[in-house]
Amino acid sequence: MGPQQIESGQIVNLFRHKTITQEQFYDQLNKRQVVLVGETHDNVHHHKVQLKIIKALHKRHKNIVIGLEMFPRHLQPILDRWVADELTRKDFLEAVDWDNIWGFDANLYMEILRFARDNQVPLLAMNIKREIVKEVRLKGVDGVDESIRHKLPKIAPASREYTLILKDVFDSHPMMSKLGDFKNFVQAQQVWDGVMATQISEWLGHNPYGLVIGLTGSGHISYGHGIPHQLKSQGIDNIATVLPWNIDQDWPDQTIAYYAWGVPKPPPPPVRFGIFLEDIDQEVYIKSVMEGSLAAKHGLKPEDEITHLNGQKITSSKRLVWLTKRLEWGTTAILDIVREGEEIKIELDLER
Repeated sequence: MGPQQIESGQIVNLFRHKTITQEQFYDQLNKRQVVLVGETHDNVHHHKVQLKIIKALHKRHKNIVIGLEMFPRHLQPILDRWVADELTRKDFLEAVDWDNIWGFDANLYMEILRFARDNQVPLLAMNIKREIVKEVRLKGVDGVDESIRHKLPKIAPASREYTLILKDVFDSHPMMSKLGDFKNFVQAQQVWDGVMATQISEWLGHNPYGLVIGLTGSGHISYGHGIPHQLKSQGIDNIATVLPWNIDQDWPDQTIAYYAWGVPKPPPPPVRFGIFLEDIDQEVYIKSVMEGSLAAKHGLKPEDEITHLNGQKITSSKRLVWLTKRLEWGTTAILDIVREGEEIKIELDLER
């Protein structure tokens, strides 16, 4: 029986229930074909762990690539241009349409991206377009257009354990049932995991002695489900999974990952209203409102036009996202909207 919590900076080989040094850890990772490092997307400490691993393996290995869940595979040419130092930070974020394809604070990822550029480490776009995952979730794989279906990789069936985990996720989100049945939800997750695994395996096919460091949400790698499961179905099993582990969490389950790395308690997440936006001729409209969100709580509705946030004129969804990221919990935000021709002022109480 291990201690109740991992300490900050402590690295544990969970299978052996043994604390190891950073040098031992990096040497062990260097023997793998694939190292998958999880993250909570808005936790800066998780990204610091990822960068440390990347730097250490870059010193030890001649041929590494950084795989990124953040980018759909059609953006690969832009990643190549970034590594070739052909784009400024601003041009890069605009070219990938960062706020729409990912949306989390770009500063959380810039140190990793700059290290890749400065050291000529290739970046690998691992993801699939969000619209395709959504279509599978609505219609199932057999229901999507043939032009899309034939581009999808062969997907391994989800294990019983993974299906049970996904059922808990599905049941805990009432909106899920409105976006398709559970079978389609599982297939969408399999496609998501399977595409990322295929991107990794195809790179290894061209670089048989290379090492992939894949950065992805922890849910895609926990318990060996998700990406590891799909990789093994494609004949790749020399895999290590690493989870940054918050020190305020209980000691991790022995089978959740191969390694856990203790990190400080996470900072509070950024303010999010819980709305999806649409730009029309420099006017910003709400497309949909997430259930249980700040926006839903304060009565915002689809088709509302957002004109100002705290007196700042809104001319694009990007500007609204930029201003929202600078809000703080515990304060109040004032949104000016137009609903059916009527100007309305809404006071948002930013409670956590």
